[in-house]
Amino acid sequence: MVAIVRASSLPSMTRLLLALLAATHGAQSLKVPAAAVQKKLGRTCLEVGLAVASCVPALPASAAPAAAAVAPTAVAPAAKAPSRSYLLFTGFPFPLGPFTERRTVGTELVKGKVYGFEQEIRLSGISANVRSTVFRTKDNHLVVYNPVAPTEEFLSELKALNSEGVSHVLLGATTYEHKVFVGPFARAFPDAKVWAVPDQWSYPVDVSSRVLGVDTRSGGFLTDTAAGSPAYDRAPDLTAEFEVKLLRPTQRLGLGYAASEAAVYHKGTKTLALTDALVNVAPTPTPAYDAANLRGIGVDGARSNSLGSLVLKGTGAVNWQGGGRKTVDAFFASEKRAPADELQRGWERNVLLSLFFGPSPESLVDPEPAFRRLEGRWIVAPVTDSLVYRSRKVQPELKRWVADVGKWDVKYISPSHFRAAPGTSKDWTSAFSATLGASTEKPYCERDAFLLEGISAALTRAGVI
Repeated sequence: MVAIVRASSLPSMTRLLLALLAATHGAQSLKVPAAAVQKKLGRTCLEVGLAVASCVPALPASAAPAAAAVAPTAVAPAAKAPSRSYLLFTGFPFPLGPFTERRTVGTELVKGKVYGFEQEIRLSGISANVRSTVFRTKDNHLVVYNPVAPTEEFLSELKALNSEGVSHVLLGATTYEHKVFVGPFARAFPDAKVWAVPDQWSYPVDVSSRVLGVDTRSGGFLTDTAAGSPAYDRAPDLTAEFEVKLLRPTQRLGLGYAASEAAVYHKGTKTLALTDALVNVAPTPTPAYDAANLRGIGVDGARSNSLGSLVLKGTGAVNWQGGGRKTVDAFFASEKRAPADELQRGWERNVLLSLFFGPSPESLVDPEPAFRRLEGRWIVAPVTDSLVYRSRKVQPELKRWVADVGKWDVKYISPSHFRAAPGTSKDWTSAFSATLGASTEKPYCERDAFLLEGISAALTRAGVI
């Protein structure tokens, strides 16, 4: 819903905002030049908006209609399904949907010990999953790494684990789609200790972590457990079962972005929890993704207005990579594909768009060859590789971190995106070989990374990365 402010209402709106500024910063804050007032006003509005967004409860709507009873006179009324509703419109520069409802898919990753809870995020119709990895400790408490939106459905699935409650909440990175849920989730478990990687940031105004809802006073910063800290000394239950190794480059990238990430190792199951460092693409769509949305990306007829067709038409209209128009026109003129392939094709095309932003025209028309090079293996996501990890500001610390994490005896890897699957320390080290210059072979076609390479070169010249 879009709110429309009439011109005649602007004076009262201005008075309201100035009153807000006076209330939060004191009346003296108004006795300064207009430009300073505007700056303070903008910061105040952002802080209040972020605080309100982190406090918004789930909307009172059911997750799905109850199943119809076969014999109404003999069957008791079905219990109301837990709500999937969650209101979220914040995010810079683009808010990440869904905006009002988030479905949660729970999976047991390691029997009785490790669980994954996934929700979907979307931007302009292209979707990705985001996973919270949950560990059961020896005393039957839960440690939650990167919580997803605390809908009634997610909280009820956690409750169904029959634990003694959540003891620790861990934020493993600084990126928006992970930290935005930490505050609301932690409020649902007030006795839990909250931990986060250092150097949290926000844009366009860099506000404190507590304003963003990330209040680590009960826990502390996720730093290397081997080095110890006073915060870790107060949490022997955490350090007894987990080890942490932190990626923390000394220099920040553009807009203040800190490429920090905490790798968390559960010693009992030899499971490695990550945020963005690695991905593993499943060969077919996983349950967290909306099948109808993927089919829309897979439909690509010339007369269709589906998202897939619009992507191809846009590729032709801008003549992407100099051959987009010819490739798309030839496909529309001759290609006939069965509707039965739409879901799988939509999955493959969605994966390429989310990892490359703008893959080659050939891969957009027929995504299968490029997709097959990615699926089923541990890799550094092309977007992370090009725009973060290959930065000279990040490389020295990344090399140290990769070598240090590689010393763990890893048997299973659970990242925040794409698939959680068996993986070893050797898989971890091999995935970074091209990124760190140990190999010239990349797990994808160079033409698919054309847009990312162009963006990377421009940002490097500008000193952003």
